[in-house]
Amino acid sequence: MIVLSSEKRLFEKLKTDTERRKFIEIFWKRRDPNPETSEDEFKEEFEKRKWEILSIEEHSGGDRVGKSSQHLNEGGRTYPEVVSPYDHQIKGKTD
Repeated sequence: MIVLSSEKRLFEKLKTDTERRKFIEIFWKRRDPNPETSEDEFKEEFEKRKWEILSIEEHSGGDRVGKSSQHLNEGGRTYPEVVSPYDHQIKGKTD
């Protein structure tokens, strides 16, 4: 997973959609390998791989790993992490 356990706990404590949107914005900014550019290469790559997973599952009838699977099953959660071209170090934070 790309979310730290401390981030997950914090997110779960947020009470409003505004707080959650701000958290998500900060979440991606902290992972951006080139913050001086307008693109967030890490987020773009993550989203690309997420859509690849969804496409694979759509074309395989949701059973690509020999069990009933959705994009959030163990394989779906692992794929973006394992094949990510960026390491998961976050600026100023470790878990």
